[in-house]
Amino acid sequence: MAFQRVANVGEYRMIYQLHGQVCENVLHIQHAIAPSAADLNTMVTALENWHALRAKPVQSINAALRTIAARSLDTVEAPATERGITANGEGGNVEAATPASVTLAIKLTTGLSGRSARGRVYHIGIPQGAVIGNEVTLGYRDQLLTVYGFLISDVAAAGGTLVVVSRYSGKGADGKALKRAMGRALAVTGVSGDIAIDSQRRRLNGRGI
Repeated sequence: MAFQRVANVGEYRMIYQLHGQVCENVLHIQHAIAPSAADLNTMVTALENWHALRAKPVQSINAALRTIAARSLDTVEAPATERGITANGEGGNVEAATPASVTLAIKLTTGLSGRSARGRVYHIGIPQGAVIGNEVTLGYRDQLLTVYGFLISDVAAAGGTLVVVSRYSGKGADGKALKRAMGRALAVTGVSGDIAIDSQRRRLNGRGI
């Protein structure tokens, strides 16, 4: 996809390994100004700490955060950074993980309606004991909502705002989505999610991320 500017926003890729497969979640964080390399590194540290303190305890030991890659979306040639995670990357739950395609969608809400005003994070590394049939337990779902709620506040404490980025608006006469001249960023105000298991087939071995 051709570059599309999103003012003052950094793209942060949380790259994991699970059952031999590379899996990732992409987060967007808005800064007060176009993020510099130093700004990106500060936020990468905040995300690394969030993972170690919040996410790690609810992830299977089979899932490991390996890299956090970040770049500014302000210009084509923009600051970027990448940090390998060499310690505390593995999940803190000693149970084996469900298959890599098994996930739970955590909805990122912005207080506005419409598809372009909400986002999702697909949790990586669900322990087998947290799944009953086609659902996770209510307790595990509630733990995840707490973890991702802290993501909002931890990012804010580091000087940023977790956002949902919308790149398209409406459809043209041909039925295809119309790309915005510039991406729109909406602040995330809350998280929600049900207990029904979701599937990410691309996370199966050999299928990509």
